[in-house]
Amino acid sequence: MQLAELQRNWNEFGRTDPLWSVLTDARFKDNKWDPVAFFKTGEQEVESVLAGLTALGVTMPRRRALDFGCAVGRLTQALCRHFERCDGVDIAPSMIDLAREYDQFPSRCHYHLNEADDLALFPDNTFDFIYSRLVLQHMEPRYSKKYIAEFVRVLAPGGVAFFQIPAGPPAPGQEPPREWALPEAGFRASIEIDNMPATLEAGSPHDLQVRVTNSSPVAWPRGQHSSGRDVIVLGNHWLLADGKPFTPDDGRTALTDGLRPSETAYVPLRVIAPTAPGSYLLELDMVQEGVSWFAPKGSRTCRIKVDVCKGAGAQPVETAPVMEMYGVPQQDVLGVVEAAGGQIVAVLDDHSAEPLLSYQYVVTKTKAQQKPAPAPAGRVAAAPSGIPDGGNPEADEALLLLNGLAQHAALQARVSEALAKRLLGIERLVRETHELVNHVGAGVPTGGRFAVYQGNNLALTRILNRYSMYVDTTDVSIGPHLITHGQWEPWITSLFTRLLRPGMTAVDIGANFGYYTILAGFAVGATGRVYALEADPRNYEVLQLNLTVNGLLDIVQSRQCAVLDAKKRVELRRNPTLLGCHSLFAGEQGSARNVSVEALPLDEIIPGSVDFMKIDAEGSEPFIFDGMRNVLERSPQVKIIMEFNVPVLKLAGVDPASFLRKIHDHHFTVSIIPREGDLEPLNEQKLLDGPLYDLLLIRK
Repeated sequence: MQLAELQRNWNEFGRTDPLWSVLTDARFKDNKWDPVAFFKTGEQEVESVLAGLTALGVTMPRRRALDFGCAVGRLTQALCRHFERCDGVDIAPSMIDLAREYDQFPSRCHYHLNEADDLALFPDNTFDFIYSRLVLQHMEPRYSKKYIAEFVRVLAPGGVAFFQIPAGPPAPGQEPPREWALPEAGFRASIEIDNMPATLEAGSPHDLQVRVTNSSPVAWPRGQHSSGRDVIVLGNHWLLADGKPFTPDDGRTALTDGLRPSETAYVPLRVIAPTAPGSYLLELDMVQEGVSWFAPKGSRTCRIKVDVCKGAGAQPVETAPVMEMYGVPQQDVLGVVEAAGGQIVAVLDDHSAEPLLSYQYVVTKTKAQQKPAPAPAGRVAAAPSGIPDGGNPEADEALLLLNGLAQHAALQARVSEALAKRLLGIERLVRETHELVNHVGAGVPTGGRFAVYQGNNLALTRILNRYSMYVDTTDVSIGPHLITHGQWEPWITSLFTRLLRPGMTAVDIGANFGYYTILAGFAVGATGRVYALEADPRNYEVLQLNLTVNGLLDIVQSRQCAVLDAKKRVELRRNPTLLGCHSLFAGEQGSARNVSVEALPLDEIIPGSVDFMKIDAEGSEPFIFDGMRNVLERSPQVKIIMEFNVPVLKLAGVDPASFLRKIHDHHFTVSIIPREGDLEPLNEQKLLDGPLYDLLLIRK
């Protein structure tokens, strides 16, 4: 696609549905985005990205920032809250006009129409921070590569560029492991539509009756798998007449009952006709949520030609805009950055372009450029060069942290003893590098699991054989279980993942290092939202690192605070070795380890309704309930997993029986979550005798 065509498409999106074209959530299509909520997502995204970079040890001056592909200024305005000046660049005149209309920082936000394939409107070394997300993926590689090189050129020494771009479809074996995935032979379906008219009115809905037959030799399961997502789903796409994508994901309906081989089910599906008149192809396919569409596995889709006519009162559209997707292989991105004089310091997973593999790249530029060490393929950070030989301890420590992001054995072939000595220059760091190489190459011999020491009391491990996770090595409560077993509280984990579904809003109060936050982020997906709240500064730092390395910064909104019944400052009593047991009530008052933290009621944090909560707050639970009355009123279907710790409640000055009555007053049915077996009906005397039980609360 030429730049002129790209400009025409996005200019049309700016005229017809600008906010949805930026954040393509099906719930807000056809101008249903509330602008206040839309721009709030930009603030949350920028805050999460900057916090994640800080957790990685990556900082930059806060003078001038660039938002590349700014559209209506969602991120430009958000960046202005953190930088003295922000420039937004876009190819579409309609988007630039809207950005100026929405702008709340006219003296510090500057918007530029850029129709060129470079950034010649800016001189070298201009920006301290460059951010681009969901933009480069819509350009042919010949353009996106040139823009990436331009990012490095206009980046000031000491600055940071953070951009996202897909690498392309997953290669065989690269798909993330899914223990619930169908075998390859199971991805076969026959799809037929009984009631599809040849013509639809632009923008109109139409309810289809679709016959779906399992044409594979494998039975499709019913209900939900362990992550809480629908197992098999019918979905549709709209394509242009030439087969190019137009609306990648229009609607989905879950196949709630399982299908044995050769069985047929009738599945209702609502489709929304494109808003622009013209000829289209309606394509239907099956998808196993969290795994794959059927078509890439060899199954045939159902395609029907549909003419879309102008509806009553509809505005004429010259040509339908197209939202195409392109990828650039990871090694090509690394090569472009290196050739331009930049340095990759982190390559992070990204989930915004699925089913394409996608990555977020963190790039820096130093005054004295040196050739950086090549990065291994996959989720790897390249080793930075140009670090002083012991002259800058903070830079040396950052080097250890960034090197630690390299999880794969490929690092062993790249970090030789000579290279380690040349980079680090002192014996202490040479020894630590050899320890890192040994860990990466062999892992820790714990039944096939591994842990990699990162420095700064951090170890990197893998949970549930799926997700990367950092833990604090000084912790003896949660961390050892995550390293040796890959999970925490399996009886809670199983129920937790069953209760969450895509699109839900979840709250994790007492998020700790982020174990349950990670599970929630992947369960609710890009259409959902997770709020992660953690009071302890160190735990919050590790939490941010885990959100970054798992690519969840756009799904999870995190905040360092305690949750109580009112806004105030409180003393957090920190346990020196049990980092999951910090409390406002248990522990030594006035200890030098303790910290003063902000406390907020949940009603001031959560603006809307909530589907699910996990509360583990070491005695603060009654006060949390007092501070979330409005949230509960807005959330009639909310489910809560929480700890009921009788001794700690008494330390907090709370009568456990009174707290239980308060729970019932909010119309919750209470069940006890046993370590083995099914949920148990509440036995009040057993609960009040303590000492500690895990509870599931479900609204009556």
